[in-house]
Amino acid sequence: EYKNAIDLEEGPPPLLINRSLVRTQGIEFDTQVYPTSYLSLSASVSYVDFDIVELDEELRNRPNWRSGAQCTFLASEKTSLNLTWSYTGDVLDSSIPTGDMELGSWSTLNLSIKHRVTTQAELFVAVTNLLDEDYETVIGNPAPGISPHVGFRAWF
Repeated sequence: EYKNAIDLEEGPPPLLINRSLVRTQGIEFDTQVYPTSYLSLSASVSYVDFDIVELDEELRNRPNWRSGAQCTFLASEKTSLNLTWSYTGDVLDSSIPTGDMELGSWSTLNLSIKHRVTTQAELFVAVTNLLDEDYETVIGNPAPGISPHVGFRAWF
């Protein structure tokens, strides 16, 4: 149960409001296996039902279903390859021009390669949305298509 959960009332004018009481219930499952010393596989799925007590409305931007899977391959002590798939179910959203709208589900596939340069630094190359999925996480904001990234990460 959540008391005073913040939600958007589309208006007009749009307002952030406190929902007196929101009850949730659901189930979640995840697992990870290591078939070899250089390969790990993981998967997860969750379902959550949201209920605004005493109102016949849905919470916005909260999907009931989410899931994902990941495969990590250790090419060497310093280099790893990671393939990640994620799924987000339908969500209710709202905007002033459109009112309430259900955004369809989407999934993405991402690939990254990391190479540890020192014990405290790594280089990486990644490609997100590898399959060029066309989706919106909120109304009017389409997700970028295939997006390559190159970077350097250090920690102290």
